[in-house]
Amino acid sequence: LEHLPSSGGAVLAITHFGYLDFALVQWVLWRRHRRWIRFLVTARAFEHPVSGPLLRAMQHIPVDREAGAGGYRASIKALRDGHLVGVFPEGQVTGTWEVLPCAGGAARMASAAGAPLIPIAVWGGHRVLTRTHRFSLPAAAGATISVRIGAPLEVPRRLDDDAGRWLRQHMVRLMNEAQRSYPDRPRRPQDDWWQV
Repeated sequence: LEHLPSSGGAVLAITHFGYLDFALVQWVLWRRHRRWIRFLVTARAFEHPVSGPLLRAMQHIPVDREAGAGGYRASIKALRDGHLVGVFPEGQVTGTWEVLPCAGGAARMASAAGAPLIPIAVWGGHRVLTRTHRFSLPAAAGATISVRIGAPLEVPRRLDDDAGRWLRQHMVRLMNEAQRSYPDRPRRPQDDWWQV
């Protein structure tokens, strides 16, 4: 938790294996520093009659996957105004338990705003709610969830097309640490679906 800033803007680059990853990271940050994260969220979610008003009230940032310049500009402004901006560089819940290729926007955003880039790996949240398995209250209730927060990354000046690859290397390293130190083991052979 010492890597989380208590003030000022920062880009949080978060792995995305489960649907609750955003809430788990937000909970950790709120408990420690009483700070809200402004997540980048697909613009389509802002059009939904239930999620739209909630997303706007929480000041999350809409991103159009085809034309993302507006979301990028809003993110830079939020960072310069001292907000935390949460990004899922993989772009989707993976279901593979491996960090997918990452988009480079998080690294470019941090560089452009002069903000730290902090990688975060969430392991265990996928046991609660994910793409590939149905929700089970007994399984969810007993799941340990690890939120591993890496040291702020210094974004190299010249990343260009390698920004996503560079960021993924750091996120994979952090996820490997989270998986190795994870205390839970499957109780029965059929319960091993969530392991690597």
